[in-house]
Amino acid sequence: MNEGVVTLDTYYNQNADIKAEIRKCMQRNLIDDALSLTEQLDDSDPDFYFFQAWAFAEKGWTQRAREYARIAMQMDNANAEYAALWNRLDNQAGHVYKAQSGRQGYGRDCGCCEMASCLVCSDCCCESMGGDLITCC
Repeated sequence: MNEGVVTLDTYYNQNADIKAEIRKCMQRNLIDDALSLTEQLDDSDPDFYFFQAWAFAEKGWTQRAREYARIAMQMDNANAEYAALWNRLDNQAGHVYKAQSGRQGYGRDCGCCEMASCLVCSDCCCESMGGDLITCC
């Protein structure tokens, strides 16, 4: 047998072992240890970006965490674990997806702002027809 030759099976088994160790570090909140272990993964693996995003988020580096989570999602958009991290980071950044209100898109929901803008638009419409809804302006 060829010693020193790394087979594809060996590579995947080593990566599986590293990923298992990273997950143990995540469970124990050993952020720096997890980050150190992720450096052993290939950056063509979406888990590399997921684990880095998790570690950056735990360190409070939200912008960098969102960037890495986005890359992981782009590489494997069907992964529920990546999506959960992305949603957590996106919510922390104040970007709530408005699916629950029937509208699509990102942004903060501001009922008062929406009401005020509707009132101003209504006033403009009234004034264009000779009326005045808001007398002070």
